[in-house]
Amino acid sequence: MERELNTFLARHPYSSRRLRLERLSTRKNIVKEEVSMRISTLIGAVALAGLISAAAPAMAQSDGAMPMKHHMMHKRMMHHKMMMHHKMRMMHHRSMHRKMMNKM
Repeated sequence: MERELNTFLARHPYSSRRLRLERLSTRKNIVKEEVSMRISTLIGAVALAGLISAAAPAMAQSDGAMPMKHHMMHKRMMHHKMMMHHKMRMMHHRSMHRKMMNKM
């Protein structure tokens, strides 16, 4: 199991933040990574605050529609997170590709 995981991680170097942090040697990149982690945490916190504020009126009436709303909000948040991650990954991929092409 662990060996398969290691080969997977070796094949996909961007699958783990921790591996990436270890791989990046320069301070600047580490700082950038920290900032991106902080931003994602911030986005999560904002989403959580949104969920809590949306739940407040539901406590008064308890109409039963709130779970679905929360489900949809969570779904939207997760989709957004996925899309943002994908965007970051693609931007990184493109810059790496350009770097390689410029060397030729």
